[in-house]
Parts: sequence; structure tokens; C-alpha cells
Amino acid sequence: MAFLEKKVRIIFTTSHKPSPKLRTFIKELVATIPFSIKINRGKKTLNMLYLEALEMGAKNVVIGLERKGNPSGLVLYKVLEKPLGLRREVLVKISGVSLWREIANAVKPYNPSSIAVLSSEEAMEIAEALVKMFNAEPVFSEDEAKDFDVLVKIVTKKNTYLVIFENPSTKKIVGPIIKVSGVKFWLKEQ
Repeated sequence: MAFLEKKVRIIFTTSHKPSPKLRTFIKELVATIPFSIKINRGKKTLNMLYLEALEMGAKNVVIGLERKGNPSGLVLYKVLEKPLGLRREVLVKISGVSLWREIANAVKPYNPSSIAVLSSEEAMEIAEALVKMFNAEPVFSEDEAKDFDVLVKIVTKKNTYLVIFENPSTKKIVGPIIKVSGVKFWLKEQ
């Protein structure tokens, strides 16, 4: 299989019968996040997704959720070998997205190979969720992020947070802007 040439760490997919906006959103995330691929969900169950993840050597499965045709969340499932199965770990609640194609002056990323999440005191929980979900490195200043291909910034706006994907060297937006209203952890690692 030709798509297995790059090392897959994250599989992105959607809920059953996704809207066009959710499909485009997932496609843009895959273009922005290193070592990720999108697979069409169709009628696949979680067990079938697990088997595909094992076959590809992926560590995470992220499922995009929707409400009334718009993206409403991203759920992270960890791929386990013992016991076998997917373990639900994190839900990132989304209250809105701006797709890459809708953003003025945004540029398309080309084969990013590294990603970092810029952590701040007020958005630590969201940063932790995104680090887990995207297999990213946490950084605490923009100077630390200059050698990465993609930097995920979290900007606080009233009761929500804007998640912005940026190229640290050019400061241009390289992915969708996600309005996050909260996160839920099902399992904190000991």
C-alpha cells in the first residue's frame, strides 16, 4: 500500500455520515498534523478502526464529531495492545471552526514533520489535550518552537479558546482555526 510509506501515528476519521464541512475540516487537520492520515469511516465500527490502526502501526485514532452539520468535537482514542482495543481518553469540545480555505493569507503546509503546542498558564488543560491528540511536543515560548514545522497556539477569548496552527518561521496560518469551548479527560495517566 502506497500510503503506508510515511510512518502513520494518528488516524483521523469522522462520525458516520459526516457533513461536507466535517470532512473538509478533518482533511485540513491531516494536511497540518505530521504523520497522520484520514480514512473514510463508512460503516466501520470502533473494532474495525482498531484493527486498521494496528495494521498501520498508529498510536492514536481521532474521531471528528458534528452537530447540525458543523464540527462539534474531536475524540482521542489510544490504540492499546494489552488489553486489545481502543481506550477513549480525551474529548476536545468545538464551538466553531474557520477552515483553511476561508482564512485570508493562510498558506498550505507541505509535508510537516514536527509539531509543537505552545502552553500557557490559562490554557494548560487544552494544551495537554492537544499534545496527547496530535503527538506534539509541549513548548513554553515561541523561541523553543522555531525549529518545528507547525506551532499550535492557544489564544484566550472570553470563555473560549482559539487554537491556531502557525508556521513558526513565517508566522503564517497553516491550518484551520478551531474555537474550543472545553476539554474532557476520561482517563488521567498515573
